[in-house]
Amino acid sequence: MSIAPAQTSPDVVDGPDSPTGERIRLSDLSEIHERGALALVGCGAAKRDPTDEADLHEASIGPDESFGPDWTDETGPAWKARDLYTSNYFHLKRQFAERIAGVENARKGASPWGILSAKHHVLMPWKDVKYYEKSIKDIGDDETNPDHRVENPHGLRRPDGREIVTEMDQWARLVAFGLMKWIASFRPIRGAPNTTNAKTLFVLAGQDYINPLRDKGVFEYGISRMAGDPNQVSDFPLHVRFLFEEFENDGIGDQMSWLSDAVDRLDEPAAPTEQATIEGWSP
Repeated sequence: MSIAPAQTSPDVVDGPDSPTGERIRLSDLSEIHERGALALVGCGAAKRDPTDEADLHEASIGPDESFGPDWTDETGPAWKARDLYTSNYFHLKRQFAERIAGVENARKGASPWGILSAKHHVLMPWKDVKYYEKSIKDIGDDETNPDHRVENPHGLRRPDGREIVTEMDQWARLVAFGLMKWIASFRPIRGAPNTTNAKTLFVLAGQDYINPLRDKGVFEYGISRMAGDPNQVSDFPLHVRFLFEEFENDGIGDQMSWLSDAVDRLDEPAAPTEQATIEGWSP
């Protein structure tokens, strides 16, 4: 893929300062890509239909084929995670992620973009996944509601160091583990545990997914407060950017428009390098 060089002209899609104090410009994208970036894309509600013949034709595991561990008799259908979600919104987020994400010296098979899922936590795009209906709204976070509470006999902690009480606490813990395992795929050879060749993590998800993770310390501490001494912590190893907070938009329509422009920018061929001509050369 050719990445266009940064442009000096202003970008009309710039918005006001985001809640995190950052702004994103289309002209920044090529530089961010070159420095090394990962992208985490929120899942979609629209999915492949296990009863639709057209969708079954796209399945990576057929209805009668084995799915899961050998000791079970579970069968498909299943799809690659990148193909499971079918909305145009997810498709545009995927296109952006595939173009912006890239890390030099990554381990073989490591994907620079992943999917944030209410059921599967952090999901790699090549993973075979069956249809499911679980969304973030199905994960309880009310400590006073018995139906939202989970058993925690071992006193496990969520990313901000507090004990796990609710289903959402547990989900945040599992997302943190998934993120750190994924990021470790981009660690330099013989690098320290909390180092990575990537510099930026873009998060392309709705506030109902982002806010619980941010409030529970996932993007601040990773897993460092979850194990060992909670007072000896390290920062999250990547610079996290919540993309849809960095430009002015009124919802999915504006986000899709911006993503479309961004994909076009990243698809632009690189400008030819100026070379000296014989007439213009002097010793």
